[in-house]
Amino acid sequence: MNNSKLLFLLISVLHTLTVQAQEAKNAAGLIFGANYSDVNYGTEFLEQYLPKSDYLIFSASGDAHYGYDIGANFTQTISNKFSASLGVIYTALEYKIDGSVSDLKPEFTRPPSSTIPVSVDGVMKYTFLNIQLGLNYSFNQTPNQGLFLTATFNSMFHLNTNWYLNVINEDLSEDVDKAITGIDQPEYNTLWFVGLGVGYHFSLGENLSLTPFLGMKYGLNPLVDGTLEPTITNLEVSINKWF
Repeated sequence: MNNSKLLFLLISVLHTLTVQAQEAKNAAGLIFGANYSDVNYGTEFLEQYLPKSDYLIFSASGDAHYGYDIGANFTQTISNKFSASLGVIYTALEYKIDGSVSDLKPEFTRPPSSTIPVSVDGVMKYTFLNIQLGLNYSFNQTPNQGLFLTATFNSMFHLNTNWYLNVINEDLSEDVDKAITGIDQPEYNTLWFVGLGVGYHFSLGENLSLTPFLGMKYGLNPLVDGTLEPTITNLEVSINKWF
């Protein structure tokens, strides 16, 4: 390749990069969404609230439940196909718990003191500061339009935990709604996730888009030592201003 052809090639590449840089757009937006999570903790708490060793009959279970997300994100365009995003999100995860006990052992005198079953149901509510990094691939020629895929990495820092339980004696002698306090909280871990998702940018004008997004996050560690890694399904909508 002679010098003139090499010079022409370099000029062409620089021109292409310049055009792409001029066309590239960044965005800032707000995120609103719902989640469905299994943080895999609650049964252990129920055994602490109603000590398992005190009863002849004890059963408990925990299930995934619904929560919500609200936050802000910033998107930086890398090329006409790729962009990177940073989200700072307030995330609330919830965990449904159910249990029943009966037949308090003779050496204990506190209620229930007979064979009457007591059922317990409620929700454990956790809140987190969720820092989300994303790498986005657009199926369109620009990253701010149409269908895209996202790979995410999340760090979720525990902020607070609340327990809300409904305790009902089966003979209706007691029906108590209560927020549980005064019980030692375990040492909660910062949660780490990797995830995949798909979204679509709907244009609302020249520089505004509405973006629904569906994603799955897979936990790399448990919230409480000795339990399983959580999973989260997210359905989010963001409003993005491109500039």
